[in-house]
Amino acid sequence: MEKREQPSRIIIGCGEAAPLRVIAEALRNEGLEVETARSHKELLRKCQHREYALIITRFVAPLIDSPKAVARLRGRERRARLFVLSHTHNDTLVVTLLERGVNQFLSLPIYTPRLTRKVTQELHKFRTICQS
Repeated sequence: MEKREQPSRIIIGCGEAAPLRVIAEALRNEGLEVETARSHKELLRKCQHREYALIITRFVAPLIDSPKAVARLRGRERRARLFVLSHTHNDTLVVTLLERGVNQFLSLPIYTPRLTRKVTQELHKFRTICQS
């Protein structure tokens, strides 16, 4: 049985151009394949048509507003890892997101070397899950 190559693509959803550019560039500098989305609708559309290893989003409200939002973002395969980046940090928000399937909640501002380290760790977890 031939093993299918697993995607290592990352998509970042952020409505603000400057942080989107900084995060995407930091990850590309690590040799990672990065796509971007400037709205939650665009992020959702791309995730439903293409498989990603990691989804990074700044769009917190849609994930809180709908219990099924995380599953919709993950698409058909539902294996993608999911990071949420937010300035808002309260225990209820974090717990709700983690209960809905978010893998990492990272508070902003984020130190880009820390983010790239976390991304690398999550991609390793993704590949391990896909191989099992």
